[in-house]
Amino acid sequence: MTQTQLPTRLKKEPLIDAVFEMRVEAAAPLASLLPGLFRASLIEGEKLVPSRTQLASLPDEIRNADPQLRYGALVTMEWGLFRILVGDHMVAVGCKLPYPGWAKFREAISHVVKVLVDSKLVKVVDRYSVKYVDLIESDSLNAQIGSLNWSINIGGRQLSSEVAMLRSEFKIDDFQTIITVQTGAVVSSPIKQGVRGLILDVDSIFNSHRLAADEFLSQLGQRIDAIHSSNKRTFFECLTGATVESLEPEYGG
Repeated sequence: MTQTQLPTRLKKEPLIDAVFEMRVEAAAPLASLLPGLFRASLIEGEKLVPSRTQLASLPDEIRNADPQLRYGALVTMEWGLFRILVGDHMVAVGCKLPYPGWAKFREAISHVVKVLVDSKLVKVVDRYSVKYVDLIESDSLNAQIGSLNWSINIGGRQLSSEVAMLRSEFKIDDFQTIITVQTGAVVSSPIKQGVRGLILDVDSIFNSHRLAADEFLSQLGQRIDAIHSSNKRTFFECLTGATVESLEPEYGG
């Protein structure tokens, strides 16, 4: 898709996951302290009951020695339309399905980040990211591959109706953007059970180089709008015009 105007809404919403994440340097283990602060400060009258993840059963030494484990969630909390995930070095906000839209997602991110920074437990933000995962539904591998704006030739063989997985990293705007594509996927979620199609995962990351937490909060709105806009534009650039039309886009408003 090459047009400059992007849809404001898709009637046939393909999104299956949306997460905002911050990785931070903290003065104390966040997973032990933040759930209580969220319950007290986030929204009056709403109960946020923390649930420990399987990762929380591992010793601290093992988690901290592995970068993939170090930034994993140790506690999750259900919060209305959203889910809050907390590790000792990370905080994330995930959307429940159906996707509530960027305006509500943005407001939830702002609430969580403000509680986090106001707690004074975090001095430095190492990075933040926005990740959207979409499923372009189709039982046909040929149609799945044809739904994207891409062309892959390996050893003289053109990808046309095969199961494939591709992961690529690009510098897009100010962000490290990881685009992952998987054909032949079968997805089950609270609103989609055993649906076949192509998964398009766009993960936009800003490595903030030790940005002070107070400074990050003061510029939060423009920062998350910028990373969301870059992610959204990248998603639509990956699709053919016919695919966008099949999702019944709406413009303006």
